[in-house]
Amino acid sequence: MPTIGTLLVRLAERHERARDRRLLVDMDARVLRDIGLGREEVVAEASRFWWRV
Repeated sequence: MPTIGTLLVRLAERHERARDRRLLVDMDARVLRDIGLGREEVVAEASRFWWRV
């Protein structure tokens, strides 16, 4: 059974991942292209629920 500390770490990781997804949406096409992503991929990733890895 996970400890409270483990649960807090997992929650923080998911919160950070959700933040990263929001940041990706704000990037322009040039930056996305530089990191090898397309707008469609970013939109699909950003539409995932925050608790999804």
